[in-house]
Amino acid sequence: MNYKKITTSTDGIFDHLVQIKHVRLVAGSDAATALLYDATTATGDEFVKLSAGSAETIDSSRWSGMGLTASKGLSVTLSGTSPILYVYYE
Repeated sequence: MNYKKITTSTDGIFDHLVQIKHVRLVAGSDAATALLYDATTATGDEFVKLSAGSAETIDSSRWSGMGLTASKGLSVTLSGTSPILYVYYE
C-alpha cells in the first residue's frame, strides 16, 4: 500500500482514479479539519470530512473491501495549526 503525507491544502494530489484505503488526520496545537474532494480542484461537495481535536489523531478506514474510489482525482483542504493528513491508497 502507498501513502501520501499532506501538510497544506493541495489541489491535484491525484489527477486520475485512485482507491483510497485509509485516511489519518493528525491535529497540531489546535483542532484540525480535512476535506477531501473527488476532483482535481477543491470545489463542489467533499466526499470525506475528518475533524480532530487539539493534538488528537483520527483514523478513517470505514470503507471495507475495495476502499473508497476517487474517480476524478483528489484534492484536499486542511485547516488548523500544522495538521498532517496521511492518505493510504492503492
